[in-house]
Amino acid sequence: KGAEEIRRYMEKVLEAVTSSQLILSNARAISRLSSGPGSFVAFEDLDISRMARQAAEIMAPLASSKRLSLGVEVADGVFARAPKGFESVFMNLLSNAVKYTPPGGKVRLSLRVEDGRAVTRVEDTGPGVPPDSRGRLFSKFERLDADKGKIEGQGLGLSIVASFVDLVGG
Repeated sequence: KGAEEIRRYMEKVLEAVTSSQLILSNARAISRLSSGPGSFVAFEDLDISRMARQAAEIMAPLASSKRLSLGVEVADGVFARAPKGFESVFMNLLSNAVKYTPPGGKVRLSLRVEDGRAVTRVEDTGPGVPPDSRGRLFSKFERLDADKGKIEGQGLGLSIVASFVDLVGG
């Protein structure tokens, strides 16, 4: 009984730490994205391969605690002209996939170059999004299942993803 209780406690601690990392990452991203009129967003050549792998490493323990298979297929040396904070794209996409995939499911992250463009895909065996709700996914503070209260979050992750992807012309 003691070991099982400790394991459950440690899973809760891990979930809280991962959630805190995501909240801080989102706060930094929002700060960078919400500069006032006339502000300048600086672009740099960023190693997005490294960012994708780091996001997967951060999410791996949480995925494991839910007994999820986390597959990562990230090409080496994929760089993109993007603003600082772009790692939030990978963190938020993976966080959603892990949160919404039922225990025992699969999450897969891929990053490769197709026709000279970086292409990222996050696939999971979660319930999916009803077609009539998909238009609301990228709105700030939108949580499609907020009324059910099952999944924690602020409803900012996918709006941050959309903002960064729009900035880089994706």
